[in-house]
Amino acid sequence: MSADFQNEAILLFRDGSVHADSSNGTHRSCGNESLLVKLMSAVDVGGQLANVLFAEGLGTVLNAAVASSSSWLAMSNSVKIWDMNAATFRTNGRSGVLLAVTPECTVEEMKQAHDLDPYGLYTSNSSWCAEAMKLEKDIYLSIHRVHGRIRRWACDRPQRQDADKILPIEFLAEEIVGIINRIQDVATVWSASQFVSSPRCRLFDPPAIFSMSRLRDLLSQIALQRNSFKVLYFQKIAYLDRRLVAIILRACPNVRMLGIYECPLIHFGDVLCLIDLIYEVNYDRRKRGLPEVTSLDFYPNYNKGTPFASDTTATYGLSWAPLKLDVAQRGFFNIILKAFMKAKRMKLGLLFDQDKAFCTYLNHVPNYPLAVPTFLDAMYRYAEVRHEPARQTILYDLLKPVRLGLERYMDQDWLNYYSNVMGKHMVFCSSCGYETLEEFYSSFALHVPHPHRRRCAGCTLQRWLDGEVDHLKAQKRQILDTLFPDWHGSDFNPDAPVLSSMTGLLRLESTESVRPDVPRLLLDSNGEMYCPRIKEAFVRDNKSHLDSLQQLPSLSELLHGLGSVERWGHVDNKCNNLDMYSRSVRKVQESSIRHEDDKGIMGGCADGGMPDHVEELQPAAVVKDGVPCHDFEAAARLLASVARKGWSGYN
Repeated sequence: MSADFQNEAILLFRDGSVHADSSNGTHRSCGNESLLVKLMSAVDVGGQLANVLFAEGLGTVLNAAVASSSSWLAMSNSVKIWDMNAATFRTNGRSGVLLAVTPECTVEEMKQAHDLDPYGLYTSNSSWCAEAMKLEKDIYLSIHRVHGRIRRWACDRPQRQDADKILPIEFLAEEIVGIINRIQDVATVWSASQFVSSPRCRLFDPPAIFSMSRLRDLLSQIALQRNSFKVLYFQKIAYLDRRLVAIILRACPNVRMLGIYECPLIHFGDVLCLIDLIYEVNYDRRKRGLPEVTSLDFYPNYNKGTPFASDTTATYGLSWAPLKLDVAQRGFFNIILKAFMKAKRMKLGLLFDQDKAFCTYLNHVPNYPLAVPTFLDAMYRYAEVRHEPARQTILYDLLKPVRLGLERYMDQDWLNYYSNVMGKHMVFCSSCGYETLEEFYSSFALHVPHPHRRRCAGCTLQRWLDGEVDHLKAQKRQILDTLFPDWHGSDFNPDAPVLSSMTGLLRLESTESVRPDVPRLLLDSNGEMYCPRIKEAFVRDNKSHLDSLQQLPSLSELLHGLGSVERWGHVDNKCNNLDMYSRSVRKVQESSIRHEDDKGIMGGCADGGMPDHVEELQPAAVVKDGVPCHDFEAAARLLASVARKGWSGYN
C-alpha cells in the first residue's frame, strides 16, 4: 500500500478519540498484535523501533499507521510530535524522532473548542484557538485604526503628526495605506474575519504573525533538545525555508535522516541545495567523528491549483502559474539528473527509492505517464553499463522524455540525430558551472551568441521557482531575509560530487566565480595598439538562482545572538503589515462584488484580489514566446499524440 503524499498527513488521533487513550478498552487486538503493542510501548525498545521505522520515510510510517491503530498509537507515543498550532508537544516520547506537523482544523472546530473551554483551563485543546482568534481580531483592529488615521490625516491637518504614529512604516507601508484608503465602510471590516464570514467547513488560515511565532517556538524547542534528535520530519510548516533547514541540520549533530514534506516555501529546485547541504554537513561531521546524515525523504511544495473550477484553474505541480514548457521540461529533467548523480555518489538513501516521497512527487508532476520512469530507468542503466554502443541506446531513451513535445519530427530524425548529434555537444552553464548535454538547454539559451554566458534550463527553472509571487511568497521570503543579515543568495554552496561513471552526461567544469581580468588592448612590436583575439574563460560568474546556504547564523545566534531581539521585533512588525495588507485587499475585493459574475475592482489582478487565500486565482495559461508547461489536460493530449506514434506503451 503506497502513500499518497498529496492527501495524507502524519496520522494524529484527535483528543477524545477512543484510540487516543491506550487505557480505553473499546479497541481490542489479537494476541500477536497485543504482544507487538507491548513491545512498542516499552521505554527503550519502543524508542529504538521508532527510530528505525521513521528513518524509512513518511510512506513507510503512513503504511504502518493505517495497518493497526493500536500499534500506531504505541509507536507514536514513543516519538516527539510537535503541534505547530498549539506550539507544544502532542506526545513527548523517548525516541530520537521529532515530527513537526501543522494539523488541519476548521474555523468551526476552533470556535467550538474555545466555547467549550472559554478560560483555557485545558491549554492543549483551546488556548491556542483563543490566541489565534484574538490575533485575527487585532489585525482588523489595526486596519480600523489606520483607516481612521488616514481619513483624519486627510481632513484635519493639525492632527497629521499624531496620525503618522499609527501608520505602518517600511514593509508594504505604501501598499497598505493605499488599499485601506479604498475601504468604503470601515464599520463592516470585522465581518471579513474568517471566524465570522467563512463557511463552517473552511480550514483555518493562520495569520503570518501566528505562523511566525509558532516557528520561533519550534526553533527554541529544537535548540533545547538538539543533541537528542536522530530523525527530523517537517510537514507543511509555514515560513520554513531552505535556510532555516540548513540552520537546524547544522545545529543537530546526531540527525541521520531528514524528512521535508509539502512546506510551502521549499520548492522542487531546492533538492540540489539540500543535497549539497548534507554533503557539507557530513564532511564536517567526519572530521569531528559524528554520525553522518544517510537519508533524505523529500516531497517539495506541490501546486495543485485552485480547489474550485475557474477559467484559469490548472494543476502544474512545479509551480502555481504556468511556466514556459521549453524551460520547465528541460529544467525538470536537468535537476533530476543532477540530484541523481550527486545522491548516488554520496549513497544518500530514500531520495530515489521507489515509492518514497521524491519519486512519488516526480510522478505527480503532469506529463505523459512513462516520462519519469523512462528517465529514471535510463539513468540507472547508464550508471551501470560501460559498453559504449549500449550506452548510446540508453542515452536515446534518457533524452526521449526531455525532447518529447518540444522538438518536432522526432519520429523522423532518429537516424541523423542518433548517429551524428546525440551526445556530441556538451554546453557550459555560467550559472552553476556544470557542463551538460545541449538537450538540457532551452532554445533561447543555445542561441545566446557568447558561449560563456549561457545558462542551463535547470538553473533558469530554479530562478523562476525562487521568484514565484503567488500566495505572497515573495513577501514571506523578504520577512525571513530580516533574520539573515549576512546572507547573500548568489554565494555558492560546496558542490557535492557526482558519479564518475556518468560524466558523459554531466560534469563540474568550473568552480571559479570571478572572471579573470584579461587585457583588451595590447601594443605590438611597432608600438601600435591592437585588440587581441580573446577566448573568454568558462567561469560561473552568472549565477541566476539564490539558493546559497552560506553566511547564515547558528541556531543559537538566530534565537539569542547579538541583535536577535531587534531582528525578531522587525519580523513581527513585518508579519503584522503583511496580515493587514492581505486582509485589506480581500475586504476591498469582497465589498466591490455586486453580483455573481462581477469580478470586483481587484479582479484584474493575477490572484483575483484574494492574495494568500484559498480563493486565490491562478494566472491565465499564457507565456511569452512559447507554450505553457503541461497541466493534466495538456499531458493527456501529449499522451494521445505519443500513442498514435506507437511510443507510449499504451497503444
